[in-house]
Amino acid sequence: MNMELQERVSQWFIAQKKTGVTQTHIAKRWGVSVQYISSLKKGNESIGIDVIKRILNIDKKINLRWLILGEGKMYLHNYDTLNIVGKDIHSNLFNEAESLYNSNITDLIETNRMLVKSVVELQEEIRRFLTKETKATKATKDN
Repeated sequence: MNMELQERVSQWFIAQKKTGVTQTHIAKRWGVSVQYISSLKKGNESIGIDVIKRILNIDKKINLRWLILGEGKMYLHNYDTLNIVGKDIHSNLFNEAESLYNSNITDLIETNRMLVKSVVELQEEIRRFLTKETKATKATKDN
């Protein structure tokens, strides 16, 4: 296991705590136990791509080169050069949400169109029924 990577992940947990993000909060966001987070922090768990992805999903400002390679600082101050992975995750999530929204709107429009058509058909059926009833009533009175 790359001990340097483990040390950087531990440093990241410490930095999170300083900003008020607790291990419990991270565990809930990741869907894991606090014990797992504690083991990661202590170096008792291996660090794989899944952990790196989870860190990137929580911390959009982390320097990916620092996290993986140990190059530079933990956080970049020039936000134009933020790690591409974090931006891609945001972009993908936005695109998925937009697609779901558009799909739901399309479904709602189609449902509305079908309901309007049903209402128009019911109105026509009621008009025909009332016309028949009116004629029948008139014929009865005439007899």
